Amino acid sequence: MSGGLSNSIPFGGKTFFLSTTNSTNITKIKNSFGRIFNITTLAGTISDFGYLKLFNIATPPVLGVTLAQMTIPIGALSTHDVLSFDFAHGCLFNAGIYMATTDQPEDTNASPISGTGTAKIIITYL
Repeated sequence: MSGGLSNSIPFGGKTFFLSTTNSTNITKIKNSFGRIFNITTLAGTISDFGYLKLFNIATPPVLGVTLAQMTIPIGALSTHDVLSFDFAHGCLFNAGIYMATTDQPEDTNASPISGTGTAKIIITYL
């Protein structure tokens, strides 16, 4: 899909927006059952590639220990990447939805995205 959010979002869907900082950005999106319908990452001014990790838990994850349910790439400024992922029936998170950003995709990684700048993350959920 190019330009905009998914057309498959049900009525009553909510949009979560985050402009990352130079940290792991551990953030609660929802602390109960939910479904994600669209994830969009924008490179913004971030100088290095990074990864958005989504967790199916109701309490904050321990990075490097808690397994991510999903890992999504975040492009770097040099590539001007806008990556958008649609889930027509929603990706199920039965305990809750937490997110974090790291510099590597492995579940054992707990390092923030290296370099400077920010990335934008937009998640549409119910």
